[in-house]
Amino acid sequence: MPSSHRYSSKWDQSCNWAQGLEGNVDSSHVGFLHKWFDPDASPEAANAGASRYEDKAPVLTVKETEFGYVYGARRTTATGYYWRLTPFILPCYTMAPDPAAPG
Repeated sequence: MPSSHRYSSKWDQSCNWAQGLEGNVDSSHVGFLHKWFDPDASPEAANAGASRYEDKAPVLTVKETEFGYVYGARRTTATGYYWRLTPFILPCYTMAPDPAAPG
């Protein structure tokens, strides 16, 4: 895969293991706990993402996989739908989407 199509990061999260996992697999909390009160100042504003979390009740779709599951949280936006996909890889890995990531 060319480097223009890859993004890698990691962080140290000082909390209970279950709390960290719950935060990564709970897309509905994003519109409440990560809200920017000034959407123009948000890191997502350049990508027209300031309104992507206005829908506070995403519709969830889950697909079981051989590695665990992946789910999509679908929110309605002014221009259609915004999907946030989150895989859970057994026994304890998640890849929480980063809307501010390059790409």
